Amino acid sequence: MVHSKKILIIEDEPNIVDYLTIYCKAEGYEVLSVRDGLEGVVKFQAEKPDFVLLDLMLPGLDGVEVCRRIRTTSEVPIIMVTARSDEIDKLLGLEIGADDYVTKPFSPRELMARMRVIFRRLEKGNGVSTTEATAEPDAPSVLEDSLFVVGKLVINRDSREVVYNGQSVPALTNKEYELLITLARRPGRVYSKIELEEALYDCDSLVASRAVGVHISNLRAKLPTPKLVETVHGVGYKLSRDAI
Repeated sequence: MVHSKKILIIEDEPNIVDYLTIYCKAEGYEVLSVRDGLEGVVKFQAEKPDFVLLDLMLPGLDGVEVCRRIRTTSEVPIIMVTARSDEIDKLLGLEIGADDYVTKPFSPRELMARMRVIFRRLEKGNGVSTTEATAEPDAPSVLEDSLFVVGKLVINRDSREVVYNGQSVPALTNKEYELLITLARRPGRVYSKIELEEALYDCDSLVASRAVGVHISNLRAKLPTPKLVETVHGVGYKLSRDAI
């Protein structure tokens, strides 16, 4: 029997809860909903949903704190939803571990599309096959189809563990992991911001351009050698061969 994806909606506006529920059920998802931030954390821990739609402004605990608490134990995909359009709010939402961000009013069809994209990416495992890797001269060594080895950098796709020079890297968010996988496919190749946006977001995002920089910064902060990810000014980013 196919597992129905469980969606947790943490939102205090009844109308939004109602139509998000309608659209999620139309996609075949099982839906849970709460209207308080603290209740949302409790419900998340009890139900272990596959996806969270999280409002920023909530009674009890705000969305930022809810997201932080979820991220202490889980990398479940999170899309933050808010009526506030301030860019600083968008970046804050991404910095604390959200996968994407939409501003009210939003298209529920677009939101469903973003959820499908994230689910597909997780199911694919964000990896490349041995054939794909060996076709590129700059590609990393690949062992057993699930292990990336790029110099001192080792990425285990099955467990999502990252090790550099024998040192374990703290757990990466989905976006940080996707960025590292993308850069590791061809070390030394410069990826433009547009290419990285496309790697992270298969549909339009109002915050994608700035979000890439935020995710890069967060990724560097977790790496033992921040220079592993190098900025090529005016162009983009690359996995540095020197650091490898």
